[in-house]
Amino acid sequence: MTVLTTASWSTLEKPSLCWIPSHVGIRGNKSTDLAAKSALSSTISAVKCPPTDLYQSMTNHCQRLWQVAWDGCLSNKLHSIKPTLGYVSYSHLSGRDAVTHRRLRIGRTRFSHSYLLNREDQPRCTFCDCALTVVHMLLLW
Repeated sequence: MTVLTTASWSTLEKPSLCWIPSHVGIRGNKSTDLAAKSALSSTISAVKCPPTDLYQSMTNHCQRLWQVAWDGCLSNKLHSIKPTLGYVSYSHLSGRDAVTHRRLRIGRTRFSHSYLLNREDQPRCTFCDCALTVVHMLLLW
């Protein structure tokens, strides 16, 4: 089958697949090779291909595009937490533990962000007078 390139995905046209039989490089198949080469000059007929055959290729392509866009968001603090996109499974944790783990990863906890709901100033570290964040509490204390 032909290989679908990035250019063929970006044209928004339906991709065409063409099967070209060949026995190149196998000794004793000269007549088969000649028949295969003659197929190159014949008219190409439309081959029906179920959409499910393209799902994995399209998923991979979309994932690559999403990753490129995400890589351009270097100023986003979530990029430093998870630079490579993909699913993280928390199925081995209880629901409460999974929520706690997610909140700690993104740096949003009740302790570090309750000041927003209470309309107060951001709490400061009593030792170094910097903003009290999850990273500060876990790594610098």
